[in-house]
Amino acid sequence: VIIVDFHLFPLTLTSSGYANSYFGNHAGTIYYAVIWICASGNLCAPLFIVTQSNWQDWAWRKRVLQDEEKELQLERTILSALVPENVLPRLLDGERNITFNYRDSSVMFMYLEDCEHLTRHFGAFRVMEWTNEVYSCIDEVVRRDTSGLSKVETFSNFVVALSLNDDEVPRDTAGHCTIAAVKMIQSVFAVPRPDGKPTVLRVGVNTGPVCAEVIGNASPRFSVFGDTVNTASRIASSARRSSWGHPFIHLSEVLA
Repeated sequence: VIIVDFHLFPLTLTSSGYANSYFGNHAGTIYYAVIWICASGNLCAPLFIVTQSNWQDWAWRKRVLQDEEKELQLERTILSALVPENVLPRLLDGERNITFNYRDSSVMFMYLEDCEHLTRHFGAFRVMEWTNEVYSCIDEVVRRDTSGLSKVETFSNFVVALSLNDDEVPRDTAGHCTIAAVKMIQSVFAVPRPDGKPTVLRVGVNTGPVCAEVIGNASPRFSVFGDTVNTASRIASSARRSSWGHPFIHLSEVLA
């Protein structure tokens, strides 16, 4: 309880029951406090009610801001998994029609061996658990990579990764893909398939010009197009099986 000298804070009371004073928007609250508790020359009022109201309002606004910050961070995390690092700032700025043309960039396809066969015998749910663990291992290799490698597509039985060659900073994109592929082969080999056998991949890498574009607004996807992509897919599907002790990466004629 706070003792307030009535003469220090004059209140102008109106017939409608509202008060205007130094207390701003909370004058009405103080007025009703005056009616509630009043004594001779001094006013004894529970002004902590006003303070508590302000505190609750501030705490509510703080929670709202924290929730919005978490949502923005989650949105950024999701987008960073969908598009390369150099595309993310432009996408967050609201830019549309984001297109690129890259020269001498490398595309890598990785096919999971026997995925359809395992689905028929062990069911889709069990295979989904297996593929999730495999793709998590691949994601970890991409996350630790410092050469600019990006994973751009993930489907039921294959993954597409890129090493894009920026004209300003020339890169050995084929070498980056090859090194990352060996790490991925070794990483997923430790993941048992639904039938208990180790996971093996078929890997193909091709280098050439690549066209890329961010497609969609509600759920943007960074997609690549061109003969370089198609060739990488074909040579990966016909590649020899790779395992931890015997990594095999099928390279196109351009790289051979």
